[in-house]
Amino acid sequence: MALRRARDALRRVAPAAWLSVPALVAAVALLWTPLSFFSRNPSPVSFDDGYTVALAERIIDRSWLPYVDGCSHRGPLLYWAHAISQYTFGRFEWSSARHLANVLALATVASTWVAAAAARRWVAGGVAALIYVWVSCVYEVSAAFGVGGEHVSTPLTVGALALTSVALLRASRLRSRVALLAAAGCLAALGALAKQTALVSIAPLGLWTLSASLAQRKAGQTRWWLLALALVLGFALPFAVVVLRYALAKNLGTFWYWYYVYNAEVYMAPHRNDSLRTAFDPLFDHRNFAMLALAIAVVSAVCSRIAAFGKSTRNLALLYAEGGFELTVALLCVVTMVGALAPMRFFYHYFVPLFPFAALLAGLGVERALARADGPRWAFFTASAVALVCVFGMTLYAHDRLMRGLRESRSKGSWSGVHPEPICQYLDESSRPGAPFFVWGFDGDLYVTCRRAPATRFIYLTMVAGVIPDRTWQAPSTAAVAPHAREQLLADLTETRPDVVLDMPGHLKGVSLTTVPELLGHMKEHYCEMPAIRAKDGRAATPWLRRGTARCP
Repeated sequence: MALRRARDALRRVAPAAWLSVPALVAAVALLWTPLSFFSRNPSPVSFDDGYTVALAERIIDRSWLPYVDGCSHRGPLLYWAHAISQYTFGRFEWSSARHLANVLALATVASTWVAAAAARRWVAGGVAALIYVWVSCVYEVSAAFGVGGEHVSTPLTVGALALTSVALLRASRLRSRVALLAAAGCLAALGALAKQTALVSIAPLGLWTLSASLAQRKAGQTRWWLLALALVLGFALPFAVVVLRYALAKNLGTFWYWYYVYNAEVYMAPHRNDSLRTAFDPLFDHRNFAMLALAIAVVSAVCSRIAAFGKSTRNLALLYAEGGFELTVALLCVVTMVGALAPMRFFYHYFVPLFPFAALLAGLGVERALARADGPRWAFFTASAVALVCVFGMTLYAHDRLMRGLRESRSKGSWSGVHPEPICQYLDESSRPGAPFFVWGFDGDLYVTCRRAPATRFIYLTMVAGVIPDRTWQAPSTAAVAPHAREQLLADLTETRPDVVLDMPGHLKGVSLTTVPELLGHMKEHYCEMPAIRAKDGRAATPWLRRGTARCP
């Protein structure tokens, strides 16, 4: 009897599903190769990995409150994710960050496939999974495989789409639909807590859910409003919990400043009077073909529904609900692109959240083209197989090219791990065992590599120096100094009394600690400036040793 039920269940599986599952397996296998490459000799992959992991280490030892224990303008969930990974897999180990990167990347490709599968778009799911891997292989390496706010938010927003799809297209019981939509709202909110620009992802999901609710009302169903309410309440819940946590710690103002105010009033200040055209032209010069392909895919998806509206006098909400998956994916591409462009800096990692939605839209276009031919099932199956094999071949080529480049770089000394590190050796010789130290600049990775705690809440020093990272790096300005940042830095240094301070202005575009009068006075009073040293990768550092030792009487 059990075998018969299993056989009947297998017969009900769509033929295209038998193609889509192997495509997902192939995508995961191809993605795992570069992920394991970076895991074998763990080190920072992206530039921001250094300060994010170091800040996470600091919040573990204190109150688990980003912005309070460590200052940064990224979303707090980014640091909680790193902290959980470090706490679980090993403190002050780069392997923990790589474990987190692996989980996030695999969760993204799996969620992309699940979202399509929930809509019964099997071919689209397989194509999307492979295209996601293809983009990861041809994109800038550190942006594709690092762990920034975008990498944490992406699987969450794609997961929100997948749960919304299951709720609106698969679930039949109202209770199940409400629970799934509440969970989808939670995931969308968590994505926004990892990266602020992901806030806009709730809009397309909300439109789809609202149209489904109105369609239920049109059909005469009671409690139709529960669907939209569940999504809204689910979205509000994580924010309410986070706000309550900061309020209980009497740091709600600190949370609001770093989550929103600093970004809006300081980080965006250099571009407040820029014309969008001037800022956008450099991006267009280098990404014009990609933007054209994305624009055509979005227009095609939207116009296919407009054509359906014109062929029917039925309720628009019902028509929207019926085509809601493809419309929602198209709108997610639009709002994600807007979120990437909003900072007007166009760093590579800003566009990472676009990958899965653009891949899904491409997959949907392939499936729509195949379904348009009203032929027999065997012909559709054959055409689907050909499409997936072609995309797999394209992805395999990109994957092979990436891996050859990585192996060649390793043979020349890159990606060979962080040890031995001369600066760590210098710290061992010049300070107490395990004592905290302070790095001025943008080189927080040394805290993790040298297995020593940061001596201050400022892991990177842009908000103390008064500089703003962008394509030109504005000259130091007091307007760009966060309120009380310099006083807080001096208070931290007075409390922790680090034996060693490293002045490393290289990644801060040459802005040294000596440009801050208050800090320079503190250093001259309590420290001796020593000859410059260099890190394993050639980065220069000027050590300052605390007075009271043989080398600094």
